[in-house]
Amino acid sequence: MSDAPHPDAPTPPRAHDADLAILIALMLAVSAAVAWTHWPALSAQAVCFDDSQYVIANPLVRVPSWDSVSRFFGEVLTPTAVKGYYQPLSLTSLMLDVALAGNANDLAVFHRTSLFLHVANCLLVVFFLFQLFGRPVPAALVGLLFGVHPLTVECIPWSGERKTLLATFFALWSLVFYLRHVQSRDARWLIGVGVAYVLSLLSKPTTVPLPLLMLVLDWWPLNRLSRAAVIEKLPLLALGGVSAVITFVSQSRTAGAGLQGEHVFITAALTVCHNIVFYLGKFLWPTNLTPYYPYPEPFDFSSKAILFGLIGTLILIPAVLWSLRRTRSIAAGLLFFFIALLPVMQFVGFTITIASDKFMYLPMIGLLVLACSAVSAIWAKSMPAQVGITGVALALAITGSAKAREYYPAWKDSETLHRHMISFAPNSGMLHDLLAGDLLNQGKLDEAIEIQKKAVELDPAFPVARHNYGTSLMNKGRLDEARVQFEEAIKLAPDYCLPYGNLGNILAMQKNVDKAIELMKKAVELEPALPDVHYNLATLLAQQRKAEEAAKHFAQAIFYKPNYPEAHNNLGILLAQTNNMDKAVENFQQAVRLRPNYISARGNLARALDRQGRRMEALKEYIEITKLDPNDATARRAVNALTTRLPLNATSRPAQPTPSMPEPQQ
Repeated sequence: MSDAPHPDAPTPPRAHDADLAILIALMLAVSAAVAWTHWPALSAQAVCFDDSQYVIANPLVRVPSWDSVSRFFGEVLTPTAVKGYYQPLSLTSLMLDVALAGNANDLAVFHRTSLFLHVANCLLVVFFLFQLFGRPVPAALVGLLFGVHPLTVECIPWSGERKTLLATFFALWSLVFYLRHVQSRDARWLIGVGVAYVLSLLSKPTTVPLPLLMLVLDWWPLNRLSRAAVIEKLPLLALGGVSAVITFVSQSRTAGAGLQGEHVFITAALTVCHNIVFYLGKFLWPTNLTPYYPYPEPFDFSSKAILFGLIGTLILIPAVLWSLRRTRSIAAGLLFFFIALLPVMQFVGFTITIASDKFMYLPMIGLLVLACSAVSAIWAKSMPAQVGITGVALALAITGSAKAREYYPAWKDSETLHRHMISFAPNSGMLHDLLAGDLLNQGKLDEAIEIQKKAVELDPAFPVARHNYGTSLMNKGRLDEARVQFEEAIKLAPDYCLPYGNLGNILAMQKNVDKAIELMKKAVELEPALPDVHYNLATLLAQQRKAEEAAKHFAQAIFYKPNYPEAHNNLGILLAQTNNMDKAVENFQQAVRLRPNYISARGNLARALDRQGRRMEALKEYIEITKLDPNDATARRAVNALTTRLPLNATSRPAQPTPSMPEPQQ
């Protein structure tokens, strides 16, 4: 390694005030163009894959609190807020959207922030490229191509992909700080590099290779790769190593992670070859975009996609090596692209797809560096060359913007999105199962059952589809058929928790309470974060007079779902039965806060307050009940009794609840 200059190393001209003024004006124009391109994201309401656990069904996100933040950051190796790897900053970001906007039921709340982050990332790309090559117009043109590229669409309406936008935002800041350090030779900028890198890792650990990307930039175009350059990256490499270990452990413990396929090395090699060609192809010709790219079947040389990927890679590698005879730019740009892709190359399985558009968001920057180098070289030649390259870039940007906006109608709602995905993967049982979930949300139970039946036929060994099919049959009252599906799901996946809970529901309805309790305990043993199962289990235990054990499960239901008024109410009942009135009142009050029209909880709260001698507060609750239900004779009598200071029967309690039927879970 040497600091000796290389013939094709660019020498950025010194930035003047005029250049900075031009850059700022161009950045404003880029912002407007990118915002206009992606504006349809604000009306998108599709729930894509893991959006449910990130936003829709995540009580820690939907009910902002310091306790939520504590859980996000404190659960390092075994996250419960979202199954998978450690990503506390992204979850906090989603929670802040709810806290600031106040409406967790409209996905536009989340998409606004995501659009803002994408525009910010485009501006950071422009500034980063300006730092590298010193030319404002080429930097703005290439940054615009990034901003309107159809591959960037997915990250904005896909709420759970806040992590990709946020991680890239901090990764770009880290690169900007790094270039400032290189250009100023001031080591203090390395503090900003490190802080931004840590923030990116806390958002999404796919930015682990960032120090290696800096070394690629050191090789070209910075031309400063040396032993000293490597040594200054060692603290960053150590941070990345720690993050990689945390990621693997947390992913393995909560969502599973493993090497792909029986012949792991052959599978990994074929996957890499496929993905290199696949992603480069989508970058150059972004058509037929979908959030779901299934593994080719069969996964061997008889598959055209696999064979094409292998041949393409075998042609690309010697071509890149040959290019080194004239320039480092091609090799450096593609090396940046490849290294940035490594965490999502599926060496360790963590997703159901072989590739995904969102995985290109950061790696694309390596290709942009290569593109900006070429545009800058052309720009330096002559005025006609500048006009020509500007025209080409703007034509590509207009085309990209049009293609991006054409993709957005697919994100209109969940049903539209899943039908769009099915059009590219008609034999996917999983996608049919997701479509059935959309129909269930619209109350189309009969149509959903037919789609779920098809999902099971397409993939009989898919336990999730069998569970969801069974749940729909159960809700239709076809208990025997539902029971068969739950039992089959358990046979296929003994560690799959959900069928145990719903099979327990069926047995409870069939009065086999002891077996129902056994199955529900198995469900929460396999997966503690099942608030509905904890609630149903606690209800059955309460009916068997096992108050202490029931109270523990009501408390667990509340722990995993803080906005659970029924659990607060029933826990309060058990606490009142043991004369723990202070805690009982707290739970009743929380139930009423969560659901102000919850008459049963208000009645329980009023009785508990009266038993504590807090008669005026009890009177207020009874008055509220009479407002909610003027025909409630019990509440009217209580108001009269309290008004005239007559004694009340403070020991009356509501009947115990019956097990609920949870909605189908995907």
